[in-house]
Amino acid sequence: MIVDDEIDFVKIFEEILFALGINVVATAHSGKDAAELYQIMAPDVVFLDLFMPEYDGFYAVEEIRKVAPNAKIIIVTANHEIENMMEVKADALIKKPFDVSTIKKVMNWIDQTQ
Repeated sequence: MIVDDEIDFVKIFEEILFALGINVVATAHSGKDAAELYQIMAPDVVFLDLFMPEYDGFYAVEEIRKVAPNAKIIIVTANHEIENMMEVKADALIKKPFDVSTIKKVMNWIDQTQ
């Protein structure tokens, strides 16, 4: 699942994941939608932006962790003040802009930990 308030980013990121052979089962544009969709779709991995209007990614992380403490959550953010994925209870942190090799590395790591 991809969660970001920038609709164009979601479309591009979905194309990148598709090219890597990763199926995107859902997309959302707010933390609230992400939390609700997670309960319905139970995706293997959530790619989540933190800073969105109203219900942000911090909200989504908290709500997802309540129902699935072991959910794989990867923060994808342009905010370079977030230095540590532990700050936001995430499994990995990808900073925008990123290249495809970064996504491959993170997904390989996720595959190894499952």
